Amino acid sequence: MAVAAGLCIGLLLSYTVGSWLEGHEQQQSRTVLADGRDSATPGFIAPASSARTSASSGATRQDAAPAILPSWVQAARGTKLWSAATGGASLATVNQWQFLKVLGADARRFEVTTPPTDAPAAVGWVDVDDVGISGPPSEWVLATSDARLYSAADSPDALGTVPSGTALVVSGEGTTDRLFVYWPGDVSRRTGYGWIANSTVVPTTAPAGASVPSPQFRAVPKSRPGTYRVQLGDTVESIAVRFSTGRDDLFRLNGLDPASRLVVGQLLQVPSPGDPAAALQSTGPRKVREISPGWVSADNAVVIDDASGEILWARNANSPIAPASLTKIVTSLVTLDHANLAEHVTVHVDSRRMPESTVMGLQPGEELTVEDLLYGLMLPSGNDAALALAEHIAGTRVAFANLMNEKAKSLGLTGSNFVNPHGLDADGHYSSAYDMAMLGRAGLRDATFRLLASERSYETPRGRGHVVHNLNQLLWRYPGADGVKIGFTDAAGRAIVGSATRNGHRVIVAMMRSNDIYADSAALLDWAFGSYSWDQE
Repeated sequence: MAVAAGLCIGLLLSYTVGSWLEGHEQQQSRTVLADGRDSATPGFIAPASSARTSASSGATRQDAAPAILPSWVQAARGTKLWSAATGGASLATVNQWQFLKVLGADARRFEVTTPPTDAPAAVGWVDVDDVGISGPPSEWVLATSDARLYSAADSPDALGTVPSGTALVVSGEGTTDRLFVYWPGDVSRRTGYGWIANSTVVPTTAPAGASVPSPQFRAVPKSRPGTYRVQLGDTVESIAVRFSTGRDDLFRLNGLDPASRLVVGQLLQVPSPGDPAAALQSTGPRKVREISPGWVSADNAVVIDDASGEILWARNANSPIAPASLTKIVTSLVTLDHANLAEHVTVHVDSRRMPESTVMGLQPGEELTVEDLLYGLMLPSGNDAALALAEHIAGTRVAFANLMNEKAKSLGLTGSNFVNPHGLDADGHYSSAYDMAMLGRAGLRDATFRLLASERSYETPRGRGHVVHNLNQLLWRYPGADGVKIGFTDAAGRAIVGSATRNGHRVIVAMMRSNDIYADSAALLDWAFGSYSWDQE
C-alpha cells in the first residue's frame, strides 16, 4: 500500500500543475444527473497546443502569428480514417471519443495517427467536422476497495460508493487527500464527477473499449453562415482583412484574448453582410410618440429592436439573475452550431427519475435525432432533452457548459455564466435580461431556431413516439408572436424571452421575476409598436 500511495501522490501532483477546473473546493454537491441538479462551475479549457506565448521583449505580435496545430483531437462521432487529404480510401473506422495525435492539416481534414494501444498505430486523415480539439489521452486510476465518491474536496457528503475494481478518469486538480475523478460507468445516471480519497486508488490503464471525452475536449462546430474555420497559414490580420473587419472587432466577436494564438480547426464568428438572416440595420427605429407601457411587474426586463439590437426600454436589464429555462436558448444555439439535425442520439437519461422537472419523457435506450431532441428541449422545456443533447455533443455537462459560455462571449455578451444546459438553479449559473434577449435575437437569425421558437406542437416519428406541446402561451395570446421561450425557478421567478413581428419588424422582450409574463410582455410589445416607427423619414 505504501508503494500504491506513493504512485497516487505522484499522479496527483502532475495534475495539480495543469489546473483544469478552478475552485472545486467551493463547488456545491453534484447530485443525480437525471435530476438535472448539477452545480459545478465550468472553466474555459484551451486546446493543449494553444498555450499563450511568452510576453518577453521582442515577442511576435500574436495577430500576425500563423495559426498553430492542435496537439490532439478526439472523434466527436464515429467516423473514418482516410488515406488522403481529399477523397481517398477508407483505412479504418474511428470510434467516438478515440484519441488522435495531430500531424498536419489541410483545408478540410487533419492528418493524424492513432495511439498504439491494442493495435498498431495507423496514419491517415479525418474530417475536421467529425473531431474536436482535445488534450492527450486521460490518465486512469483503479479503486482498490469500495470507496466513497464525495461531492467536494473537503465535504463529508458522499454522492455514492465506487465499487472495488472500478476504473476512473482523473479529470482535474486535486488536494493532498483527494483526487477529482470522472466515473464513466455510473449507471445511477449521476454526473459521474466527484472526489475520491487518493489512498483508495492506484494508477491503471484505460479499460478495453473505454471511450470518454478528455476534460480538455472542445468540439469543432459545423461551418455556418457568418463563421469561418481557421486554416493553416491564417493569422488574425489575414482573417480581418478577408472579412473587411478590424482585429479588435474579431477579438470581441469571439471573446478572444489578444495574446492567444489561433488554432487550426477553430471556428470564428465573422461579419456576414451578405447573409440576409444576419444583416443588421445601422440605426434603430424612430420614436414617434410618447406613451407609457403602464405597470410592468417584472423586476428585470428589457425591450430590444431585433433589427438593430437597440434597447428601447429597460429595468435592471444588466443585473445578474438566474435565467431558469431561458438557458435552453443557449443550449439550442450550441446544438445548432455543433450537430446536424439528422444525427442519431442514443438516450441515456431517464425522465422517470426527474419528478420535479419539466421533461420530454425520455427513457434510456431510445434512439432519436438531434432535431427530435431540440423540439423536446424548446417546446415542453425538457430537462431530459437538455442533458441528452449535452452528453451527445460534448460528452459531459461541464464540457457543454464551456461551449455555452464560449457562445455567449462570441456574441459580445459578458453578463452570463452557464454551468448546466437546462437552467435549474445552481451556484455560478446566471445571466441577465439583456443577455437573454440578445441570445434570443441571435437564435431568431437561424431558420431552424425560428421554427423551434414558434412551433406549437411536434410529434417524433422515432423513439417512443413523443408528442410535445409548446408551453409558451404568448404564441396564442399575442397577435404576431413568434417566440421564444419561457421558464420558472425559485431564483428566477417567472421568466420569458418573447418576440413578436408586426409589419415586418420584430421586437424582443426579456424578463425575470414577473408576476404575469404574458401581461407584461403584451404591455411592453404594445408600447414598442405604438411608440416607434421603422419607416424611413
